[in-house]
Amino acid sequence: MGNPALRGEIENRVLTVLREILALDGDTIGLDASIAEDLATTSLDRVSLFMALEDEFSGTLPEHEVQQVKTVRDIVDFIECRLQAA
Repeated sequence: MGNPALRGEIENRVLTVLREILALDGDTIGLDASIAEDLATTSLDRVSLFMALEDEFSGTLPEHEVQQVKTVRDIVDFIECRLQAA
């Protein structure tokens, strides 16, 4: 995609939010990790996660678009596209 420095910053911030919200060890989270299966999130976890991401990135994440997000990489891609469009 675009700016590698921006992408790296987004990845770090997303991983930090994931660690905090899901109480995960940082080494266990890869970009290709499935949010539902690999990270074993419940629907309540996902709501908390996306609310925290909205706070972290000062924006709203439309629910119909968030439902398409399956992996950590999808989250990073989604946020990167939204930030570049702003």
